[in-house]
Amino acid sequence: MPFSFPPWRHFIMKIVQREASFPTFLILLIYVFTTFATGLSSTPVLIYLLVGVLRFTAEHLTWVWQGPLAIGLVFGSASAYWDPMSGREIMSRPSILFSIGTLFTFPTILPLLVTKAALVHNTNLQSPNRISTLTKHSIFPVTWTCSRFILYRASPFGTWGSWIPSLLVSQLAAIGGIWLIDLWISLVGEGFAHVLGILYDWARLDDGAKSRGGVQVTASNELLIEGIDRENSRLTLFGEVGASEHSSPAVDAANASASDAHASSHRQKLMFSIGIFLTSVMMLTVLGIHSNVPTQANPSSSIPMACITGIAPTLDLDYYLLETDRLRSLASIIVWHEGAVTLPSSQYPQAIDRVKQVAKNKVHVLATFIINEGTRQRNRATFIDPNGDILFEYDKVHPVPIQESFSVIPGETLPPIAEIEVKDHHKDSHGRHIDISVALCHDADYPNYIRHISRSTILLYPTSLWSPSISDYHIRLNTLRAIENGLTIFRCDNHGTSAIIAPNGNILEYRQAQPPFVTNVFPQSHATFYAAVGDYGLLLVVGWGIWVLTRFKIVKDFGQKVKDRLRRKQRVIVTEDLQPLLLQ
Repeated sequence: MPFSFPPWRHFIMKIVQREASFPTFLILLIYVFTTFATGLSSTPVLIYLLVGVLRFTAEHLTWVWQGPLAIGLVFGSASAYWDPMSGREIMSRPSILFSIGTLFTFPTILPLLVTKAALVHNTNLQSPNRISTLTKHSIFPVTWTCSRFILYRASPFGTWGSWIPSLLVSQLAAIGGIWLIDLWISLVGEGFAHVLGILYDWARLDDGAKSRGGVQVTASNELLIEGIDRENSRLTLFGEVGASEHSSPAVDAANASASDAHASSHRQKLMFSIGIFLTSVMMLTVLGIHSNVPTQANPSSSIPMACITGIAPTLDLDYYLLETDRLRSLASIIVWHEGAVTLPSSQYPQAIDRVKQVAKNKVHVLATFIINEGTRQRNRATFIDPNGDILFEYDKVHPVPIQESFSVIPGETLPPIAEIEVKDHHKDSHGRHIDISVALCHDADYPNYIRHISRSTILLYPTSLWSPSISDYHIRLNTLRAIENGLTIFRCDNHGTSAIIAPNGNILEYRQAQPPFVTNVFPQSHATFYAAVGDYGLLLVVGWGIWVLTRFKIVKDFGQKVKDRLRRKQRVIVTEDLQPLLLQ
């Protein structure tokens, strides 16, 4: 049965065959998707559409349009992180937003340029430089994953700028961390771009086409120059070359047969892509169901914990001591929000003594201070047990870029871990031992740093963000840290959102801009593959990339030249060694 195109194909064909309107439409679409798929208020499902469209543009937009594409990505990233409701001007200042947008655009545009260059290299159908289909579809995922990993390691923003998918896909972080999530996104984007390419070819395939590939003569006598092998190359160069008619009954019949075969081939490719996508969804569904099973079949008794918030700088040390004293009979662990009390370094010892008096014989307290040391400050968290002993003092290691870069003295230690004994005040139960650790605000945006405390049960996480929208984005990053390391996060936020995050990423409690509160926390933790191995799994992707490089003729020729040179040197050495024997 001959394949019939839907009636809207002719309308789409008119769009895609206009050299300016179609690229402009794609760039505007990418700007909109970048604004709403990434950043503070992202929609996870749009991430796959965005990556798919980006990969599609790498193949179908000429080099001239790569500059406008980069500009569209910068504007989209800046819009994605714009926060007009922030209490500070940082996330609403255009210069800062466009600087952030430019930084976050780099790992997005680089894979597109590399893929574009590789596909241009693959365009000449008569050249011996042809690459296989597998190699072609491997270029983008490898470069995407590696470039984003470099961003996370080199950027002062840590994992800010990462594209966070749904909680279901986020479970991959327990296996490979955030780089495995990026690899998954790029693979889905590659498949989606392949589907878009098939639809794009359908729209351009005219009913009067004269052949499956090569030169097509349309009704308006315009020649569309296309690749013969559509699986390995699609060109977007088209233009008028003059009127030329090549028509005969035999040729028309052969062309009709070729057109039907082409349409059938496209249907097979489309069904194959959809099959792979549905299979992946089923695998992730199984993974998600497994990940949402409670990490302990019979969780032990809960631990009452308190978060003390306040509106600085109107509140002083006395306020936090009074709140601690009020809540110490209700909670076993009390956490102050980040930077609760600001004082000179000379007053810090006296302040700690007062905290010890309140905590003594009753409660563990994580007190937080901004300690002035001349023109700069230390952002410190001090953990005190009921005996009045300091279990650890921790200075924030990663100051927030721009906001704290020049004012806060960074710490130089890994996150500490302390084993404590706690019990529920509401139950006549024996104390239990758990491992407690701490991180301050921006410290949790560095996966390899937080991995050092993966053996902890609970991560105490004081922070003080500027607005609820930034806080909600930060919580999505926190869920990745909880999944990666298999621990519980107790987040105490002053201006934003406080939360309890389970080891599988589920948000068990969500409190937005709340006064001091007490809640019950079930300490849960489990070992993860990522916590044991870290980012070394990325070496598999690097090896994949090396294999892709060796598929290109230019690399093969270079390798052959190196081998020939080594062989010549080896022959010279052997000849020199045998020369004395020959003379004898």
